[in-house]
Amino acid sequence: MRCDQFMGLPPSANAYLYTQNFCPSVTDFYSGMFGDKYSLHKYTMLEGYAVEFVQADPWASGPVFFLGLIVYDNYGTEIQRFEWTDKEIEDNL
Repeated sequence: MRCDQFMGLPPSANAYLYTQNFCPSVTDFYSGMFGDKYSLHKYTMLEGYAVEFVQADPWASGPVFFLGLIVYDNYGTEIQRFEWTDKEIEDNL
């Protein structure tokens, strides 16, 4: 069966967000194989913000969406990036 599959954010990004006070909002969308739209979020925090992005979407009976997270300070300078490793992506296909 062909379908969209979601790995979401890497565990390290989820652990980081768990430690923050944030307000999520939808800032963008990405499309699945049948044109379905899925949300990408922005997390506004006390000292900056973070945004999700589609890091990879390899095919395994449909696209498998791996999201990454970029953290910015209040001035828009990137201070941290959370991404899946190539091995983690390969191991999850």
